[in-house]
Amino acid sequence: MTQLDSMMLDRVLDGDGAAITQFVSTMTPVIQARVSRCLMKGTPRDIQRDVEDFSQDVYAHLFADGAKILRRYDSRQGLSLRNYVGMVAERRVISQLRSSKNNPWRESVSLENEPIPLCGRGSPEREASDQSSLDALLDLLRSTLSPLAWRLFQLLYVHDLSVAEVCTETELTSDAVYAWRSRLRKAARKAQAQLTPGANSP
Repeated sequence: MTQLDSMMLDRVLDGDGAAITQFVSTMTPVIQARVSRCLMKGTPRDIQRDVEDFSQDVYAHLFADGAKILRRYDSRQGLSLRNYVGMVAERRVISQLRSSKNNPWRESVSLENEPIPLCGRGSPEREASDQSSLDALLDLLRSTLSPLAWRLFQLLYVHDLSVAEVCTETELTSDAVYAWRSRLRKAARKAQAQLTPGANSP
């Protein structure tokens, strides 16, 4: 997090009106881009009003309970404030789409590319099992990847950042990030195979 981001967030959390206005002005394009990305996975339709509605919901979520979600931000996790807010926005939209029975997007939106940490679907027992498997996979990758590789894995597959966003976070070139993404996908598949021996056996 830059010093400017740090100062702005501190002022926002203190309730400074000018800082909140600046925060909203800065984050609105980020939030709307993430909301649009989620909604564009569904059946094509005019999404402008939906983007605005979901964006307002994201802001309500960020500032609910004394801005609890914003207070969780920790730059040591490797995300800028913009990308943290973007990640929260995307997870909020997916959660809302999944849970709203009367949501017109519910049946059409594909969740197959959602970020890794999102909970599984189905019974509590299935979700607990899925989360346990995910935790084991992440622990194995954390222990075997280099510090740089682990950070890139988190940015690309845990936080679900785009290549452009990862380039901004790491100052790597897009070619380098694409190469890392391919290597890390293979590493994740190999780790998964280690954890589930015989899963691909006839």
